[in-house]
Amino acid sequence: MIECYAVLSMIIFYWLGALINAIKYKGSRKAVWQFKIYSRKETAVCGLWLLVYAGLAWKAACHDDLPALWTFMHTLKLFFASALFLSAMFLTQWCYRVLGAQWQVSREIPENYRLITEGPFKFLRHPIYFAQILIVAGCSVIFSDTAGWILLILFLALVRYKSKLEERSMTDQFGDAYREYKAKTLW
Repeated sequence: MIECYAVLSMIIFYWLGALINAIKYKGSRKAVWQFKIYSRKETAVCGLWLLVYAGLAWKAACHDDLPALWTFMHTLKLFFASALFLSAMFLTQWCYRVLGAQWQVSREIPENYRLITEGPFKFLRHPIYFAQILIVAGCSVIFSDTAGWILLILFLALVRYKSKLEERSMTDQFGDAYREYKAKTLW
């Protein structure tokens, strides 16, 4: 049963933290949710993104706690998943601090925005996506079953697609500056 609470806590705390920071930096709840979906394909990606998290929550709610006794592997899985979750939370909070008011849901980039290349963005172009991958991976480690790993693989494909869309927008907006930045950083 502890796995259920761990997974649900990871999902709830991560997204609650994201919402609180979004309101903090955007100034209102309404400003947080103003974004444009460009195509049906992008709508499907956003829907699947939410389904991955819903699938993890469902798995947590339906998961049977197999080991009756605490085993070393059981403890190790929870410890590893917790480390992934805490790393993801730290990384996401760091991103929000660096992005400040430039944080947004949409890939539409206002003219007055600048290219952020400091903080976690000095090393990764998509650190918030990377943090979400850590959370989904942590949940998959806890479940250690086929459905958990399928959700992780689906999520990786969605993140890859979404990051390519964002990189196109960033290249259109910032041109050579973004190409240079892209050459210096990891995904």
